[in-house]
Amino acid sequence: MGASLALITSAYIAQTGMSNPQNMKVVLLGCPRCTDYDFAMWHSINFPYSYHIIHAHDYAPRVPFFDNIDNISLYHPRTEIWYNNEMREGDSFVICEQTDQPFCSSKIQNLSTPDHMHYFNIDIVRWSLSGCPKNREDFKPIFGTHQRIHIEDYEFENSSPVSYLLASVVIVVVVNYL
Repeated sequence: MGASLALITSAYIAQTGMSNPQNMKVVLLGCPRCTDYDFAMWHSINFPYSYHIIHAHDYAPRVPFFDNIDNISLYHPRTEIWYNNEMREGDSFVICEQTDQPFCSSKIQNLSTPDHMHYFNIDIVRWSLSGCPKNREDFKPIFGTHQRIHIEDYEFENSSPVSYLLASVVIVVVVNYL
């Protein structure tokens, strides 16, 4: 959800003149499909530094699923960066200019919640609930990312809405670098 909000916010910032899209960096982690085809194309053309990063079998970028019958699908803007591994330092990735095609992460069948909760070898839920400290070494995954874990194991009752949003495992960067 957070990545979807950041994507829409980047368009809002550009459309209201707060910043030029050429001066923004949009980096989305685990972003679901949330725009129609025209918006995805507009964003792809106007935001030269826009990437959505996907961890292996992360389920979120695959939803909602394509509707090939009525063609009422939602889309991602380009460019997908797909890590089909644990996302450790030095791990390889694939750059996919044409997103939402039957290659790169779209070819994955067995989708995973744990992959949505672990990006760049960090347990994002524990890290965000601890206030996103700079020392990320303490937040390496307790389990392998492809093992099943239960969200009920985490305590959310004392979490702020911001922590909960981060705990939904999306980190978003929209940076005006001028």
